[in-house]
Formats: sequence, structure tokens, C-alpha cells
Amino acid sequence: VHRRVSPANVLIDRDGEARLTDLAVATALSWDLMPLGDRPEGAGYAAPEQVVAARVDGRADQFSLGVVLWEALTSRPCFPGDSSRARARAILREPAAPISEADVEVPGSLVEAMERMLAKEPANRFETDDEMLEALASCGRELGLSLDRTAGSSGLL
Repeated sequence: VHRRVSPANVLIDRDGEARLTDLAVATALSWDLMPLGDRPEGAGYAAPEQVVAARVDGRADQFSLGVVLWEALTSRPCFPGDSSRARARAILREPAAPISEADVEVPGSLVEAMERMLAKEPANRFETDDEMLEALASCGRELGLSLDRTAGSSGLL
């Protein structure tokens, strides 16, 4: 579990592959105990269970990645607010705005995958990262892209 997936922690290497960085937080147990409003940047990307300092698993990272994808496609905040606390409240109380409201064409399969990633309840997200990656790879194939799941040493999340 990474616990801090955000645009600031996704880097693109020379080969054009995305790399997740800032892995030190992944093992910092105190991160879960820190009030969200006191945390550094990234509060707008925390899963609801992180916002309330509940136990997290890999599905929290799916939520965060869903926020990153939503914002990359729309160029707008998925959960807007003028402070960390306001963004945290939006994550807990508001659904992500429908991507159809943005001025961007997104295949239905990608919309469905992102909606599942952005589910408030972890049980409604993909059960495993492999399941999520397969859904995203299927979306990529629809667009004529490929997802090289063998790139890197340990997968996406």
C-alpha cells in the first residue's frame, strides 16, 4: 500500500513509463494517525478511509489513482476545495463530478473503470490491483494503446 498516490508522486521516465515515487510513506504507520488537515500535499487524493484514519489496503491506492486519472483527463480538481480540510470533506461527502461534464471524450469502459476506482466504499472498488490493471489495459486496447504490465519490477501499485 503506497498511501500517497498523487500527481506529485508520479514521474515519467525517459522511456515514457510512469513511475510511482515517495515510497517512504508506504511504511510510515504514523501517516494513518495524522489528521488529514495536518498532512502535507496530497489531501485531495486520499481515499475516504484514509480521511477518517481507518485501516487501508491497496484499494485506497486505487481511489487515489482514480483521482489522478480523472484530473489528468479533465484538467480540473476531482474534489475541489480551498483547503486540505475542504477537499477531505468533499472526498467524504461528494461524488466525483461526472467526467461527461468535462469537455473531453472518454470511452465508456474508462468511465466505468474510473467510477469503480472512485467508489466511496472500498468493497465497491476492484478487488485487486491486477483486476484494475486489466480493466485499464482493456480501455487502452480500445484506444489502440497497450499497457506493458511487465515493465518495472513490481507492477503499478
